[in-house]
Amino acid sequence: MRSAVPALLVLILVACIESAGAAHRIPIPEGVQCYRFASAVDGPEAAWINPSALGRYQEFIVQYIGEYYDEGFSENWGYVVSDRGVGIAYRKLDNFLGEDYREYIFAGGKELGRDSYIGGSYRHVKDGAGIYDKRHFWNIGLLFCQNPKWSLAAVFSNLNRGRMDETRTDVEQVYSATFRRINDRLRISMAISLSTGQSLSSADYMYGVEFVAHPKLKLYGNIDDDGDFAIGARVNLIKYIIGGQSRFDRDGNHLGTPLSISFYPLSK
Repeated sequence: MRSAVPALLVLILVACIESAGAAHRIPIPEGVQCYRFASAVDGPEAAWINPSALGRYQEFIVQYIGEYYDEGFSENWGYVVSDRGVGIAYRKLDNFLGEDYREYIFAGGKELGRDSYIGGSYRHVKDGAGIYDKRHFWNIGLLFCQNPKWSLAAVFSNLNRGRMDETRTDVEQVYSATFRRINDRLRISMAISLSTGQSLSSADYMYGVEFVAHPKLKLYGNIDDDGDFAIGARVNLIKYIIGGQSRFDRDGNHLGTPLSISFYPLSK
């Protein structure tokens, strides 16, 4: 497996170079899953964010997510199940661009060496409006956290470069770093998101913090370069983990709050 990594990275680079100059992007809709940095994601939601991080978790865990929006619970919901480095996720967004959006993800991660991981995922949009209908994406993620003070990650999505208007779409790239401080109670993260048709000056930037206020309580916050932001919390009740994250635009308008509960079905 380790000997295949250099060849795999070369293939990714070739795919990125070939897609440079493509003019089309297919943004993945927000909703249901909480935002996590690719270098700091630490649960089954890694199936959505960075599949390589699944290689760090071997326990059987189930997470259900529902979204609160417009003073009530919407019909946006989903779940993710992970065990021994493999994850399966599903989400449904109600009336996204005029139609229901249903998406499946099959993901897996594996340790390469001491605290370094590689993973891949297949994202299939079963139903969706327009360009999303029957769309599929192949993705690869990397995670390096050998140093206890920092971790680095890279995620390459849409490697298959599905066509839109007879033109192949861009490969999407995310590069993320997390720095740990105060005995790992404080984590400061950033991420750069861009397609292979973009320059760094036009990329999207995200900044965030995670603070362990109590051994059973984590607080989250992030903001992007447009001023949109999110705040959230996660409570660890040993057998259960309850969390939520509210999204807002730069003017403070509420954009949705995914609420999740995770549990370990086989725990005693």
